[in-house]
Amino acid sequence: MRLPASLSHVYGKLRVLSESYAAYNESPVTVETAEWGVNYQMVRGVNLFEFMFFPASSKEQANIRQQYGYMADPNFPGMMASVNRACYVLSQGRSDARIAVYFPSLSFWYGDYKPDKVMWTLTQQLIERQRDFDFVDDEAVAEVMTLKDGSFTNLSGQSYQIVILLSVSAISKIALDRLQAFVPGRRKSCHFR
Repeated sequence: MRLPASLSHVYGKLRVLSESYAAYNESPVTVETAEWGVNYQMVRGVNLFEFMFFPASSKEQANIRQQYGYMADPNFPGMMASVNRACYVLSQGRSDARIAVYFPSLSFWYGDYKPDKVMWTLTQQLIERQRDFDFVDDEAVAEVMTLKDGSFTNLSGQSYQIVILLSVSAISKIALDRLQAFVPGRRKSCHFR
């Protein structure tokens, strides 16, 4: 969920859409499980939902509850009203994450997935320590964000004072040059391999 939310911040978009529960196969979706899933996503930056239900059976459905599942529950309209209010409020603000974590997508193109595992371990530690962050990729660093006064500013107006770059096997020269310019006078403490 943090990846699409980060993209919306970097590119200045107000909404992050989730199409939820179309392929929920574990057990029947209830209003309670739908509400839990929505809350889980909203905390991670999703603020627009399309709720899905599709009975995956060709057998004739006996009643409306079977045909429409959790959407036929009398508590569903109340949950939807609450979700709509929360999504409106969440779309009005701006993220204040000051930490950017470089997403090593170029390394993936070369078959190097080691940075991916390290990145997910690091981001879990950031979450556990309640440090908000966004993912930024090579394009964001090289072309999208503005570098000024020791910070990268995205198209939402949010500024990152810290960029975490783990060991990667590939990075564009433009992104590398901009990251080195981001830390003038501290290049000795930065390890680029």
